[in-house]
Amino acid sequence: VEYIQKILPDAISAGVSDIHFEPYEQYYRIRYRLDGILMEVAQPPLADTPLAAAVAINQVVVVLRQPAQPRDAEALSLCARTIELLRRLGQGDSEDCAYALYYQGQLSERLADRVGGARHYRAAAAVAGAKPADAAEWLSLAGDALFDCGDYDAAGDCYLDAVRRRASQAAA
Repeated sequence: VEYIQKILPDAISAGVSDIHFEPYEQYYRIRYRLDGILMEVAQPPLADTPLAAAVAINQVVVVLRQPAQPRDAEALSLCARTIELLRRLGQGDSEDCAYALYYQGQLSERLADRVGGARHYRAAAAVAGAKPADAAEWLSLAGDALFDCGDYDAAGDCYLDAVRRRASQAAA
């Protein structure tokens, strides 16, 4: 936050149209777009912080919004590193971790790994910080993926768990 507070006034005074924060393994790159040209302005280290995890999750969301899949494997790896980081920071039961697992499931499915997708959806639903409605939806997605793979018993378990969660949510 402090770093952003330092950069933002400079960007505004320079008249930039947008600011790009691009995370990499050990650092992130900050670039300004001025008159249609991206210019690099800094490469600060990417510390193990919740901000670093949030930046990584946003990068994954950007990849998921694209119809093409050339960066899906890279985004899947980024998800795994983000989940590991959140767990190291003691945030393994956070909503952010649940969403990172959910995105990992989506990417696994896009890479034709339906069983992997189901595993990640189930893991996301099991995170204590997951919203109940999201957890129920993720269990349904896991059920769909397992059903498509022919694992009907596991699919039925997921569907049943999703129904139970929706029923307990409705009763609350």
